[in-house]
Amino acid sequence: MDMKIKIIAIVVAAAVVVAAIGAYALLNDADGDNVYVDASLAIMGNANEDSRIDQDDLDIIEEIISGETDPADHPLADANNDGEVDQEDADLLRDMIDHKYGITINVVCSNADGTPYVQDITYPLRSTVVVGTNLLSTCIQVGAADYIVGYTKTNYGVAHAPVIDNATCIGGSIFDLNTDASITNFQNLDAQEGIDAVITMPSVSYLKTSATYISGAGIPILRIDSSDGMDSVGGALTIGYLYGSETESTSYEFAELSYAVLEEITERVSGLEESEKKTFMAITMGYYISQTDSAYTGVCEYAGGSTVTTLEGTGSVKINDGDEYYLNWSPDHIISFRTLDYSIDYTDITSNSTKTPQETWDQYSGYFDMMGESYENLVYINTSMPVTCRMAYIAEIFYPDLFEEGYGDSVHQQFVDNYMGYLGDFDVTEDMTTTITYADVS
Repeated sequence: MDMKIKIIAIVVAAAVVVAAIGAYALLNDADGDNVYVDASLAIMGNANEDSRIDQDDLDIIEEIISGETDPADHPLADANNDGEVDQEDADLLRDMIDHKYGITINVVCSNADGTPYVQDITYPLRSTVVVGTNLLSTCIQVGAADYIVGYTKTNYGVAHAPVIDNATCIGGSIFDLNTDASITNFQNLDAQEGIDAVITMPSVSYLKTSATYISGAGIPILRIDSSDGMDSVGGALTIGYLYGSETESTSYEFAELSYAVLEEITERVSGLEESEKKTFMAITMGYYISQTDSAYTGVCEYAGGSTVTTLEGTGSVKINDGDEYYLNWSPDHIISFRTLDYSIDYTDITSNSTKTPQETWDQYSGYFDMMGESYENLVYINTSMPVTCRMAYIAEIFYPDLFEEGYGDSVHQQFVDNYMGYLGDFDVTEDMTTTITYADVS
């Protein structure tokens, strides 16, 4: 069975898990109506909305041109994004299939409010600036580190070493070029390297002050979600495609492994009755409760859990001094997401401060130590790991009878061995903190 057939089979089998992946609304159909598509690879020309650009997409475009197929059924078929599907789209798609350099391709991106936009870029990307630590991780994992010439900031010296060692730290914040110095550094880098795109996250926090300047300088901004929930796999596929054939191949293998793990997790938890599901409260940033539709809540739900939070929304809510409402929720588990790098003690390379796992736990334990058994089932999940790995650890935590001991480590080691070779001879069970439990620190 070749890779293409395998990944299609895996995607179909994992459909329950990945239903939310890559949902985009395109605003340029013939009638001016919103058209929703569900494509893993968010590139115009991906007519069948799967995980790669290939002959199947060209067949659909040619059927549309001949009148055999309704273009309304394939909103991504308009490869050149000019509002109609014609021979120009077929010609462009042939060039895309052949990985022809210098062509213009169109990427479906997402604004902070969820509305889509289509950004054209020159293929393949060769001199990019990446803004956002999760995006840096994704770019490194699909093999694109050599094509990153600049980044704003990162605190994670181990996970992001391939970029730190070879690219320019522009400055500003993790989210933005928000200082005069960072703008000047960006200008100088553009003059030296010729920046062909800035890649960042959809959130309004990213490029909040500098987006207007970057766009005004004629540099495309690609807002791609590669960190939140299942969008992380689609984001990896899209990023992999943009940097050329080698990274495309790597991202495809990355997605294949991700979908295979997700299929396995889904299969194992599928027989659970609602009353059998473990309940949880998801926490971010140490003391923010994830809302019902947040990506962090979603990751735990994909692992078979059921949230106890009643806070509606897609973000998180800070626990303020005096808040007591959450103390009565009594979840089976508290899952706290923290980025702790690929090391045992976490060293923030920006502040040059180091925290042991015990110190990380102690920093926020006062918010939860009155929750009895829930507190004893508090677990920190290191979000330096790919999303699929986080899910594997959570599934093992929730259901040790369904997932053998070491399941999360086994999944994680596969990702490290295949996509993080720069770490060297790295053992996830010995060389880093993957999780922190009550038993570890008590």
